[in-house]
Amino acid sequence: MTRTAQVVGYELDLLLAVETANQRQKQVLYLKLTQAFDGRLDGKRIALWGLAFKPNTHGMRDAPICTLMESSWSTGRNVQVYDRDAMGECALICCKGKGLLLCRSLEEELIGTDALVICTALGSFRTIGPDWLKRTPNYPIVVDGRDLFDPMALSDAHIRYYAIGRGEQYF
Repeated sequence: MTRTAQVVGYELDLLLAVETANQRQKQVLYLKLTQAFDGRLDGKRIALWGLAFKPNTHGMRDAPICTLMESSWSTGRNVQVYDRDAMGECALICCKGKGLLLCRSLEEELIGTDALVICTALGSFRTIGPDWLKRTPNYPIVVDGRDLFDPMALSDAHIRYYAIGRGEQYF
């Protein structure tokens, strides 16, 4: 819509402001991940749940996870991903040579990782409990972009929890 407005010489200030805010919001998960490791992300392996822009679809166009993957790769981090619906799309549009591992299951994805970042709220993710989350990654850290988990339940399980819209941090 903004391109069409520009072509005909019409300024859409509000729409441009919304697009700017949306682009800035895509960086929030990466910033929270950086915060979780006090800025020391070198050599970390990150698990990402949810590739698609929204649940139960395969489309990744403009999905926040693309920004997160690019930010991770630009600093030399490896990324493991899982989304039952969007794995094929990811294989087509993302470069595997950059440190991308496509995983066949939630369990496989978390093995050997240093943190979990949730990008899309798939229903299967909601069935995972704190005890399972705690035993799988190297570090019990969850960065939740979709507000899937109860912060107190994760805190009771000694999982460091960072979420959008719930304050800075839960232990």
